[in-house]
Amino acid sequence: MSLFEFIVGFYVVIAGLGVTLLVRSVGQMIESRDHLRPYWIHSCWLAFIFVMHVNSWFMLWSYRDQPSWSVAQLLLLLSVPILLYLASHVSVPEIPEHSDERFDMRFYYYRRHRILFGLLATSTMLSLTSEHLLLAETRFSLLNQLRSLGLVLLFLGAFSRRPAVHVGITLVALAIVVVGLAFIGRPIS
Repeated sequence: MSLFEFIVGFYVVIAGLGVTLLVRSVGQMIESRDHLRPYWIHSCWLAFIFVMHVNSWFMLWSYRDQPSWSVAQLLLLLSVPILLYLASHVSVPEIPEHSDERFDMRFYYYRRHRILFGLLATSTMLSLTSEHLLLAETRFSLLNQLRSLGLVLLFLGAFSRRPAVHVGITLVALAIVVVGLAFIGRPIS
């Protein structure tokens, strides 16, 4: 087993838990749809969190030639899927089976948006930082520029409670995802 495979094994467990939690929670929301008042901005951010999980997974490939790892470097790298796991957890309410409780996702979103955006912003910052430190180069690629723009949006979202600001942030984030889709057919190797 190579060192990269060893690192990937640990990473995949944490990232897999985050994706599983997110998908399970969305499944609970679908099952409880009669007791749930959806909010399109919240739904978009659930999709964005999933995209961030996938992006984090693919970014891991760029570390495949890292000759050695310190515990600090590993912790820096693992902080990204850990924060995304926490964002997955915070983003969706725990809906008990056969519950008659009503859930207003607009209220839920605005009650937790600071924590959610803080987790996503920190995850993005640490991802960009680990790339800079571990790959020993700063990349000004279009993808990193999009991630940096996303980071600015996340900070704005964390500090504003105004729905109009969140509508704007969400629309710009949708545009970023659309531009990012241009890279979907690129091979990762």
